[in-house]
Amino acid sequence: MVRFSDSASGWSAAADRAWGYELSKDALKLASPLPVSSLPATGGSDVEQAANRALRWFEQAQLAVDPLIELLFLFFALEALIGDTEREKGRRLAIRRAVLGSKTTGHFTHPRRTYLYYGRVRSTAVHGGEPPKVSRDELNKLGWDIRAAINEFLRFAREHRMTERSWVVQALDRDPLWQQVDERFLKDQ
Repeated sequence: MVRFSDSASGWSAAADRAWGYELSKDALKLASPLPVSSLPATGGSDVEQAANRALRWFEQAQLAVDPLIELLFLFFALEALIGDTEREKGRRLAIRRAVLGSKTTGHFTHPRRTYLYYGRVRSTAVHGGEPPKVSRDELNKLGWDIRAAINEFLRFAREHRMTERSWVVQALDRDPLWQQVDERFLKDQ
């Protein structure tokens, strides 16, 4: 039985009222520790070091006052996990993010959002242009997605016994879902 304190009772329920709650498999998954909770603070495998770098960038994003700086730090976090230095970085980053989400959770954020923010905002700003503004709501959505990506990256690497960040990137690039995501969601981009 679940019981709330006197100050947390329902609108018309008595403070000593209790409700039954059955723990389902999905509820237990929510209560399970996230992969990032077992990440060593220093050292570890290349995958763990990449996740720690991403966490530092993510933390800087959370502390940023300027929305553009926040967006840049969020993308730095994502790139620390699954980025590379080749051409068309935004497209590959967006597809990898979608494949990673699909492989670990069965769903993913629309890759077009990642692709467009990377190209129109992040790259424009980094290369000296005046980027368009991004709403607080969209920044929050991007932040939640990057937070999820850090845990999915660690989960994927652990499930596949990968200790090198490059192995994770290669596995995402070679996955058959890659082509489907590209053709279905980014074909016209």
